[in-house]
Amino acid sequence: MSDFQTSGFHIIPLNLPAKWLEFVLSEQWVELDKLLNEDINEEGGLLRATAEELLFKIYKSFRAKYETMLSVRLGPQDEDQEGIWHDDSSRHMAFSLSLNTEPRIIKGGELSLRPKPYKGVEEKVIETQPYGNLVAFLTGQRSFEHKVSRVTNGKRVVFVIWATLQEV
Repeated sequence: MSDFQTSGFHIIPLNLPAKWLEFVLSEQWVELDKLLNEDINEEGGLLRATAEELLFKIYKSFRAKYETMLSVRLGPQDEDQEGIWHDDSSRHMAFSLSLNTEPRIIKGGELSLRPKPYKGVEEKVIETQPYGNLVAFLTGQRSFEHKVSRVTNGKRVVFVIWATLQEV
């Protein structure tokens, strides 16, 4: 796990429920968002259990508050949609669950990560992930910042989860 703390990210392949894929393929975004939110807020849910396993390895004792967003980006996006560097300052960790069924046709949409303060350190660029891969990455509370590049081709679909820890 020390590599996670050094690199700032970790990729975990997950075996997602068939119903989730069904909603992705039929583009039932509202229903999918509801299912994913139920999972992250449910004790023993796949996403919550995975998030808490990673959080525990760094923080040992915590109670987390989760915020979420289903993001669907259709290319080509305008140049003004290029992401900016930011650190989600109040959050301790973030997760990006790939719901991309055809990642090879997606151009752009990469997640870039770098430590703060940025002093010429090479940023890590995480390519668009295939369906079911969860990218866990450190945020402002662990001195990392990130951005997502604009999508120039294809459709990038991710479910984003932000974890903010509260005192136990």
